[in-house]
Amino acid sequence: MPHFTTSDGLNLHYTDDGTGLPILCLAGLTRCGRDFDFVTPHLGGNRLIKLDYRGRGGSDWADDFTTYSIPREAQDVIELLDRLGLDKVAILGTSRGGLNAMFLAATAKHRIMGIAASSSPRPTKVWICAMIPNCVTRCWRGSNWVPQPKHGPCSRPAQAFPWR
Repeated sequence: MPHFTTSDGLNLHYTDDGTGLPILCLAGLTRCGRDFDFVTPHLGGNRLIKLDYRGRGGSDWADDFTTYSIPREAQDVIELLDRLGLDKVAILGTSRGGLNAMFLAATAKHRIMGIAASSSPRPTKVWICAMIPNCVTRCWRGSNWVPQPKHGPCSRPAQAFPWR
């Protein structure tokens, strides 16, 4: 099982099969690279790279829960691309994988050939990614998630989200 070590010391699992156009497969929040096994036969003639995010599949868990964020996961992707010697990839992302792809398009567009996202928010919502780590930090207390009131520190009034 191939692994690479991230700049913060985690070993992340990935698979790298085939030749041709490199397509990076990024799964949803609680999922792993095996989610894309069903499309593998349909994408012959391409190089499929499937990453298991930190804490998922065959990858290490991080002790610091704040590293489970879109910006850190995007950095993991860039580090994997560097490890594989790939300048650019196309991304196939589902759910959070689509969010990561959109974040990468906004922060490292020179590394992205294109994106196919499924079950992901519209690109106009990418700015919410910056709010996620702060929200998680405020909701975590000790070793438990603390339920928040309707308009508590992790909730936002409806007017804060213009697309609703």
